[in-house]
Amino acid sequence: MQRPGDADQATSGLNFTPSRPRAEILGDYASILRRLYSPQSYFNRVLTLARRLRRHPKQLGSTRGRGTEIVALARVIRQLGFGRGTAWYFWRDVLTVLRTRPANFEAAIHLIALFLHFRRHTEFVLNGLERNVARLTGEPAEVGARADRSG
Repeated sequence: MQRPGDADQATSGLNFTPSRPRAEILGDYASILRRLYSPQSYFNRVLTLARRLRRHPKQLGSTRGRGTEIVALARVIRQLGFGRGTAWYFWRDVLTVLRTRPANFEAAIHLIALFLHFRRHTEFVLNGLERNVARLTGEPAEVGARADRSG
């Protein structure tokens, strides 16, 4: 069970009584998060889904609100299409989807855009895990631990 004071299971605690040291479990969790949400892993999953997705014309959506979507696309291109560690994967996915499954472009871009949120959230969780592991081990935490952005 979660102990009093463990407000966030993702960063500061476990909701079970572990048989392994807590610091080791939290370190393993941090390692998994780094692998899952590295640009390479995330964009590989997006590309796999975009290749497998079979959308029908009725699922393609309306043209209402396209101006807002174009502005959002420009923001995603600016942040990920020119970002260090993400640009190669971004353009690989975009060009592959446009070449092989253009009907899936919108879905792929939505998933790619979610990476902006997942990257920030992963960094938040990793920083919390690092502080908790440091507290458990008595070692100083590295200031500003970040998710792997290099891919």
